[in-house]
Amino acid sequence: MWEKIVLESLDKMPRWVRTTAFFVALFLSVYMALIPQFVNGYVYFKDELGGKRAYRGAEILVSVGGRDFTYIANQNGYFSVPMISKLPQSLRLGFVHKDTGGRYDVTIPFTRLSTAGQLDFEVKSDPPSIGFVTARYRQGMTQSLLAGISGMRVANAAELVLPQGVAPIARPEAQGVRNEVLEIVAREAKKPLATVTEKLEFTPASGFSYTVKIRIVDALEKKFGFRIPDDHWQSLRSIGELVDYTQKRIALDRVAPSKGVDWPTYQNQLQPQGLPLFAK
Repeated sequence: MWEKIVLESLDKMPRWVRTTAFFVALFLSVYMALIPQFVNGYVYFKDELGGKRAYRGAEILVSVGGRDFTYIANQNGYFSVPMISKLPQSLRLGFVHKDTGGRYDVTIPFTRLSTAGQLDFEVKSDPPSIGFVTARYRQGMTQSLLAGISGMRVANAAELVLPQGVAPIARPEAQGVRNEVLEIVAREAKKPLATVTEKLEFTPASGFSYTVKIRIVDALEKKFGFRIPDDHWQSLRSIGELVDYTQKRIALDRVAPSKGVDWPTYQNQLQPQGLPLFAK
């Protein structure tokens, strides 16, 4: 009915009005098609040699109507946030600095949003800051992975629980794994090995900034060949908990290798009755 009324109304309009309406509709269609649906970004920090390291688990905030929506960068430092508005305007993203807990807002010009395939952001510790570095353009670029939406802070503590039928690794091997974990922690935190004990907690006061913890996790993953989900290592409070987690992950991987499998799928393979392997 409404289509008929609109068509009849258009037929009665002058030719120049119909022509103008056509080009306006065409422009709006092209504009809406070209504007990206998501803003893709990469958050990183630099190590001592200037290399880029993924700032895993970074929190990105988008404010809409006075409410903050939180997006989490994935294990490779990538995130995607939806374009809230299709109007030609800049976008303000808020980043949480994990060491200070402070929010740092970064404004991205609309010209960069409409042409860039990926935006790069660098996190600095001294002084604490987060800044927009550069834009990578769309040609030849693979779209970043959406890490997920969360309004929750990370848990304070958690434990990996071995399911029935999975035996812990033998005591001599467990001791060797313990020693390797302590050596990695000491190396990445730049601490004397003698001062690194299982009671030492992962706090800034103890010398464990967020980026130091990322380095430790990256080194453990490389050493033992499994990925540690961000919500796992962020929940471990002490070196002792990290040692226990690593020993149990080795035992689990011998029953069912986790390489290339996301954690929810892996957990369902080992614990089909729904009980969590990683209890928070």
